[in-house]
Amino acid sequence: MFQNFCRQVFDLGIKDLKNRKAIDIKKTDCISGLIRRQTIQNIERIAERVLIQDIHRKKETGFLQGKTPEEQYRFYHEKWLDCRENVYKILKEFPELARLLFMEIQCNYELADEILEHLETDYSQIIKTFCHGRDFGDIREVSFMGDAHNRGKKTARVEMDNGVTVYYKPHCLQNSQRYQEIYAYLCKKAGISCIEQRYLIRDTYGWEKHIEWQCCHTEEEVRRYFFRMGIHLMLGYTLGVTDLHGENVMAHGEHPVIIDLETCPGYIIQTEESSVRRKTETLLAKSVLHTGILPVLTWGAGKEAVILSAVNTGKIVTPFRVPAVKKAETSEMYIDYQPVEFEIKENTLKINDKIVNAYEYAGNLEQGFRFAYEKVLTDKAITEMLEAFYDTGARVILRHTQQYSMYRFLSWHPDYVGERKRRAQLLQVMHREGETETQKKIHDYEIQDLLENDIPCFHTEGRERCIYTGDGKSVKDYFPVSPYESWKIHIKHLGKKDCQYQCDLIWLSMTMQRKKRSSFYKKHSGTVRKTQIENQLKNIINWIVDTAVTAEDGAGWTGLQFFENGLWKMVPAGMYLYDGICGIVLLLGEYLKYFQDEKAKDVFNLAVKRMCIYTQELEMGQVNSSIRTGVFDGECSVVYTFLLLHEITGEEKYLSYAEKHFAVIKKYFSQDVNYDLLSGNAGAAIAALKLYQIKKESAESADQYLKEAVEIEKNLWNRRQTMEKGCGWKLSCAEKPLAGMAHGNSGFLMLYTALYQITGNREYLKKINLLCEYENSLYSEEKENWLDLRSPEGEQKVMNAWCHGAPGILLARLEIEKIKEHQETEEDIKRASRSLFYGKEDGRICICHGLAGRILIMKKYLEQHKNPEFREIYNQKVQELFFMLEQKDDLNASETRNPAFMNGISGVAYALLKLYTEMK
Repeated sequence: MFQNFCRQVFDLGIKDLKNRKAIDIKKTDCISGLIRRQTIQNIERIAERVLIQDIHRKKETGFLQGKTPEEQYRFYHEKWLDCRENVYKILKEFPELARLLFMEIQCNYELADEILEHLETDYSQIIKTFCHGRDFGDIREVSFMGDAHNRGKKTARVEMDNGVTVYYKPHCLQNSQRYQEIYAYLCKKAGISCIEQRYLIRDTYGWEKHIEWQCCHTEEEVRRYFFRMGIHLMLGYTLGVTDLHGENVMAHGEHPVIIDLETCPGYIIQTEESSVRRKTETLLAKSVLHTGILPVLTWGAGKEAVILSAVNTGKIVTPFRVPAVKKAETSEMYIDYQPVEFEIKENTLKINDKIVNAYEYAGNLEQGFRFAYEKVLTDKAITEMLEAFYDTGARVILRHTQQYSMYRFLSWHPDYVGERKRRAQLLQVMHREGETETQKKIHDYEIQDLLENDIPCFHTEGRERCIYTGDGKSVKDYFPVSPYESWKIHIKHLGKKDCQYQCDLIWLSMTMQRKKRSSFYKKHSGTVRKTQIENQLKNIINWIVDTAVTAEDGAGWTGLQFFENGLWKMVPAGMYLYDGICGIVLLLGEYLKYFQDEKAKDVFNLAVKRMCIYTQELEMGQVNSSIRTGVFDGECSVVYTFLLLHEITGEEKYLSYAEKHFAVIKKYFSQDVNYDLLSGNAGAAIAALKLYQIKKESAESADQYLKEAVEIEKNLWNRRQTMEKGCGWKLSCAEKPLAGMAHGNSGFLMLYTALYQITGNREYLKKINLLCEYENSLYSEEKENWLDLRSPEGEQKVMNAWCHGAPGILLARLEIEKIKEHQETEEDIKRASRSLFYGKEDGRICICHGLAGRILIMKKYLEQHKNPEFREIYNQKVQELFFMLEQKDDLNASETRNPAFMNGISGVAYALLKLYTEMK
């Protein structure tokens, strides 16, 4: 695009280097042509913003000839940039740019000189180690790769004239060799082959053999590939490595090959803090999820989240926007920022030409992991090999490279490359208010490195607490303990319980990639005995108890956070009933009514303690409450859970905490614009009515809760949206008001029905009729269900779940049916019940959108209606739920290995408990 300018600058730079004798021309001339092109490309990347500004200035002042933008660009390129005098003018106007460009040329030639010198020194060893004794004379190609560190040092791909390709790494490869040895040892113990990854190790650099991508040819090869990947996963987990992602793993037939181990061993985070949340965050930070191998979020969040794992396939779009030239080679060119789409082909596993679905081999991955885990625990030779990693150092990454690259790119703007001082002022943004002296030293170094056009690089020494900058300076006491001491703590925590927890994470991450779920519809028959339900129930309770994280301030769990695009990440479980601590507490409280279980009781008490402390923290203003006020996914879910615990146990303290919590959060009611039952004001009013009903027999203060509910309803009604038929509430998740329980009119109907039953105010009956009228306008005769308006425009989709569709709508109609003055629900109940009992299913089992929720609604229906045919289907669904749980590996791990109440296993256990208690 600006080749004439770049060639001129390149020639000037080479001339300057020769004059100063800064490079050995005789050595570098032999590969000058090979690195010239790369150097010119780098020069153009650094200078393009200045040149884009220059062409715009020339156009505005009438110095460009041509009728079209294309002609004007050609004139600029050929007449202005091909003139050395004009190039001098630009470099003189931007002296910092000139410095960067000449430095780029010098660094590339110094690196080339270094490679040639080491190639000559190691000549005989390279032939012996990599070439099977075959001599070489010339270098066919040299390609610089990756980021520049420590004055332009980069990895280089070197292809020799004997056909052999090696990589030059500007750092020691001792730990790469150690990793190869321990991996080969484990493969031998497992009775499987191991491809030899060859290294030539020197103190400050090394050579590595190039590995070619290859496909597999049989299913057995694929199974062995994932078994080996399980070994890599365990080694990465044991050594705290966090960048074994897709860019650093090569698929070589049945062998997954790690091609970059610069950050091995990693620093394994430890914590002595007493809070549940901090301990849970630490547990996740050092889990298998952070090795890079498993398909979990790597970058970004929400719609822009990205998976870059070693077992992920397909195209990837970066969540961050990368600068790109628009309207290139015209006088109108400009810089825009856009996501970049790319594909990592080297780690894509195939059987011949077919891409392998990694999730189908989750079992093989787990087998390899368990095998390596057991060997680490029992084989002293492995412990000694692992310990040796801490005799040397490793790179440590303090920020994403993309962040550094963006800061550096911004500093190339014409406003900052006029003088070094201006660039330095811009880069001061890397400092943070309130930073410690240690942090200041780190940020100062980062700024200095970026000023020299390098990506900042840090490393550790295994048995020291300090961190070293790329130029060898130490920042003392950076870590609380040394990497070696941290690893020793980590090793002590390995054991059967931890192995199972990590395997649960493996299954969770791998099965979340499934595109289709197993369907068990009408697959099983037979009678489920009460003892079978009890055993399954206790299995779930034991898993929940075993996975609890306990601390001084109570108990917590790890849970799932979902994004709009379907991706997810593991996070410390929140507080709310839907997917947090409250839901698990509700299950344990109900369970302990019927079973003596000391371990479950201890965890229950700790989790309740966490709820109580949370309320106290809110009262004292120590934490910020969410503006979400709903009864499932909002602050009133905490109130509601305390009230349910009061009913379950009879203990007055729970009622007291419910009132305290309600008093703190009621200020948020007017701010919440969610409105719905799940997370908004409709749910808040339900909680207020629940408080009123419990308090009305014993306290005069009960009326305040009824008044609060009435006031919430008035505000809700003022915010309704009148439709062609009836009305509803438009929420952010759809263009029109929805049908259904979670976010739609049925959720609001639960409030209005309760208000009428308590107050007898016939205005609520009129509102019930309007809400039903709109909701029924969304009924589809073709689908035999209520439409889900969250679907893309033009698509007519339905759900058969508590949250959306007929089951939740049936639940609301069953409540309305209890109102004697309202007799217009018969047709709705008939429609909804048929959809519930006969509708399609998708293999989910949770309460919110799965079989457990449908079973509980079926149970509710059959308590109010006698229907032998439906009773038979209900019994069959109970059997199906039980048998599905018996085959949980065929289910989605987001439900079976997620402790949440509404979308996880706690709610399923709650449903089993309700079934258990009604059995004879």
